[in-house]
Amino acid sequence: MALGHYSDSTRINYLKELRFLFQYYSDIRPSEITYEMTVNYLVYLVKTMGCSRVKCKMAAQSFAFFFKHALNKPYSTPAVLFPAHEHKLPAVLSQEEMRSVLNSIINNKHRMLLSLMYSTGIRLMEIARIKITDIESNQMRIKITSGKGKKDRYVLLSPLLLEELRYYFIEYRPEIYLFNGRWQRKKICS
Repeated sequence: MALGHYSDSTRINYLKELRFLFQYYSDIRPSEITYEMTVNYLVYLVKTMGCSRVKCKMAAQSFAFFFKHALNKPYSTPAVLFPAHEHKLPAVLSQEEMRSVLNSIINNKHRMLLSLMYSTGIRLMEIARIKITDIESNQMRIKITSGKGKKDRYVLLSPLLLEELRYYFIEYRPEIYLFNGRWQRKKICS
């Protein structure tokens, strides 16, 4: 799994799903589990346990990995169990509502975090990884490195947000990362 560049959370989730499958068929050796048995287990998750589409898809993907890489057997994820995902637009606060929220925040660091998230659409983990060198004020953009799906991209930076970032920089004096955490980050090896 490490060679496949899977994230730590994906590896942990795959192993959990496989453990649940092996416990469900505890009287059978893992190498003797069949494709049909995994489909029956997925039906059990949906019908009996009421698990979400995302949970079932994660389980099916972990089974596919196990079959392909551990057992060297073909496995195709049963798409019939997963209805099409509904694409609904998220509820977004109006400018007045967001201004009210931001004005109620006393801590400048927290206000800056929310301002960045709201105005650029950056995810929280992407914000945590922003370095000072990623802010390109001349081009009015921020480089997001290893975002969702390990992809790099740029987000636009408004002049007002750039000005707020400069005030934030003067107040907090970050050295490498824009937002220094309270604890040091530790790499979890698995």
